[in-house]
Amino acid sequence: MGQSADAMRLLSLSLLCAIALSSPAQATPAAEFEIIQVNPIFSVLTLKTNDHLTILQVLAKTDITINGAKATFKNLAPHMTVKVTLAQPGVAQRLEATGVITSPAAAPQPPLSPGSTGRP
Repeated sequence: MGQSADAMRLLSLSLLCAIALSSPAQATPAAEFEIIQVNPIFSVLTLKTNDHLTILQVLAKTDITINGAKATFKNLAPHMTVKVTLAQPGVAQRLEATGVITSPAAAPQPPLSPGSTGRP
């Protein structure tokens, strides 16, 4: 019966592997956080929930919306509320933020000298 039991275990293991490989990968359910810090250099968010801080990597392919409208990482800002769906631990697949949309700051322009037309 030892050989039969081994065959059954192998068949069971093969069946489980086939089921696991045929099932599509599922993203984790969305969790809600407050954005504490946005790091544009490394595309990382520091998030807070229940006095617990979490660091989250945001990839170029991450789907980002703010107030239901398509947005970019640069539009995210501290104090926004964000629902996060993970692609894998520590990496965002989808961010659904609510709050005031920000835009990258424009580069400061040098002041015009008196009598200048602003043309080179």
